Amino acid sequence: MLPQISGEFGIVFDPELKFSEKGTSWLKMRGKAVSRKQVNGEWVDGDICFIDILCFQKLAENVTESITKGSTITVTGNLQMREWEDNEGRKQKAYSISASSIGVTPRFSPVKATELRTVEVLTAPQSENPPF
Repeated sequence: MLPQISGEFGIVFDPELKFSEKGTSWLKMRGKAVSRKQVNGEWVDGDICFIDILCFQKLAENVTESITKGSTITVTGNLQMREWEDNEGRKQKAYSISASSIGVTPRFSPVKATELRTVEVLTAPQSENPPF
């Protein structure tokens, strides 16, 4: 089994929600990661990596409502590898991430929360004497 990984990716196209024959919601989006390096005092793009990011069930439904082309996201999930043979008989490999968690990052542009959830906070009984 391949490891769980985390990474930051720019989304290349709008996610599109789909449904399996059994009715399970899912989506595949394309992420792009670019390394940056300085050459003669100027920042330039280095290596580029494209990877498919797979989401299932409620995560897929929420991603469809929350993420668009151009969003920068942080993904945590399991790395997966798919192997196949192309039309000329050469073996090929592709990697994807089966996401368990996705967050929109405000690193390059602002992000606004559209829904706030109330969480019941449990507190310890108050005493007039400090606990220390």
